[in-house]
Amino acid sequence: MPHYSVKLTGITAAGARIGIPVNEVYGTQENPNTSQWFTINADDWQYAEVELTVTRLGQEYGEVGLSTTKKYAVKQRLERPGQPLVINPDTNELEYTIGWSAIGSENGCAGYQIYVQPEGETAAALGELVPVRGGTCSVSRSLEDYAGKTIDLYLVAVAADDSGYADSPNGIVYTMTVPMRLNTPSVKWSYNWNATANNPIPAAGFRSGGLQVTVTPENEASVPPGGSTYLLRAKITGPDGTTVTYPVSAMSESGGSYVCSLTDLDTKYAGCSVRFEARISQSAGQVSSVWVSSGDVVFPRVKLEAPSASLANVNETLAVSYGPMNRLINTAEWDAQLTALSWDEVAEADLYRIELTDKDDKSTTVTVDMSGNLPEIIINGQNTFAVAGDDWYTVKKGSAVNGRYSLTNGSIRYYSYQPDTMLQVKDGTFTLKLPNIFSVVTHENQTLQLTNGIQISRVTVIADSKSDRYTESDPAERRFF
Repeated sequence: MPHYSVKLTGITAAGARIGIPVNEVYGTQENPNTSQWFTINADDWQYAEVELTVTRLGQEYGEVGLSTTKKYAVKQRLERPGQPLVINPDTNELEYTIGWSAIGSENGCAGYQIYVQPEGETAAALGELVPVRGGTCSVSRSLEDYAGKTIDLYLVAVAADDSGYADSPNGIVYTMTVPMRLNTPSVKWSYNWNATANNPIPAAGFRSGGLQVTVTPENEASVPPGGSTYLLRAKITGPDGTTVTYPVSAMSESGGSYVCSLTDLDTKYAGCSVRFEARISQSAGQVSSVWVSSGDVVFPRVKLEAPSASLANVNETLAVSYGPMNRLINTAEWDAQLTALSWDEVAEADLYRIELTDKDDKSTTVTVDMSGNLPEIIINGQNTFAVAGDDWYTVKKGSAVNGRYSLTNGSIRYYSYQPDTMLQVKDGTFTLKLPNIFSVVTHENQTLQLTNGIQISRVTVIADSKSDRYTESDPAERRFF
């Protein structure tokens, strides 16, 4: 049997030579290794290279045979990472924040790999390699697969390819027991609306408090333990197909069931599909249960809000004909004070029906279609267009108003004017200028108070939508006397 004498010497960057302890002779009865190799722990080496000398001994122990020496470059190990900081920011989840400080020098380091090792099992990578960022670092990692187990968490600094460095030793271990989840509940779902029935909910109720979701535990194991309750969230599929998440809300116990009134809902989700999810919140060191789903539900239709109109007196220039009786041959511009009615667009409405009733109780219906890029104005079924160079629409021709007044010299002057009802839609605001004129200032600067100035006695506005997810509002009405 051949015997070998082995000598290993470490050589520092400064050239110092330091002997490295190894078994001196291989192949003896005490060391019957004849594979011509050996393994040695090099974690603590700080050598630039090592020199290996192997000498074959003769058949008789002690005879010296052939000898060879070779030097090998040594990769420097990256520094061992410190212990990670492990925090659970949400006790209802098993999603942990794992943080650590960078090693002293990140030269040659590609990043950090987190490892998890359950007690009595082998270690496995936890997520992807985290690239070098410098300074402190933190990532989020799920420990869902390790619920109820005691685990070790540690880091390894991973060397970049062709960097001349080797991976670090395993970092300092953080040991923890991952909490168990509460049992998955079994519940019955119920709602205070029926999307298929013709009972739309008012917009204000849809936004806040009008919709209630109830879950009822179906067995004793599904009843929340003391100090906990059910939590509710929802995933809403909007009209454009995108999904939004309704935030988590705590439910209130009521007669053995758990109820949540939905708040801060946007009316654009009326008639849309929604999937509710419920879970039991964390209790006594146990993490909340997994979410259980309601299946797909449809929100009810929404009754649009009535427009909220405001009145104002506005000054307007009025074209007037005047002169002696039966000879109104002169024209002038008078300053008139008339009534304007304004309201803002109603959420989700794209149609408005305006009914103008005059002093003779004759009505004109004006429809404003806001579904396109520009408003479309339809009067009694016929389209109309804005006055050239302006954004005002004539929506109802007025009746002639005739009168007379006395000049300061005592003579009588007659006048006539014909005011129209005008509509403007601009920047989300509707404005109706009504031909209800209460006073004018003549071109002679004489103020006249009018007693027959009412042209429009009633205005009614209804907001509506082309979508069947909404129903028309109640009418908003103003009367003038």
